[in-house]
Amino acid sequence: MFKFDKNKIEQIKQGRKVEMQNKDISDISIGQVKQDDDITNNFIANAEIYEMLLSQSSVNEASNISTFSVRKSGGESGMVEVYVALILRGKKTIEEVPAVIREQVRIRCKELEIPVE
Repeated sequence: MFKFDKNKIEQIKQGRKVEMQNKDISDISIGQVKQDDDITNNFIANAEIYEMLLSQSSVNEASNISTFSVRKSGGESGMVEVYVALILRGKKTIEEVPAVIREQVRIRCKELEIPVE
């Protein structure tokens, strides 16, 4: 007849749970890195499209394009936030931000205490 040590069985169960939890955490971490990369790539693509639109428009049209005629509840262009995020991620510098929104980006970076100089 077999003798079972309940304590050993519980330890084995707990060990497997810990292994599974560590694996889950590792999978989540990898997923977050991939998601961050995807978000950054989307920001870069948005910035490129925005810059292309600005380069193909007249001075009068540029003021409308500068905000894409879409303002957030705070009254700022969504593109300001995109450029702030790109600066924060080290993908753009303040000098690379289009002149039409550069000052707004500079102000937002200052509010968030992000060094731009």
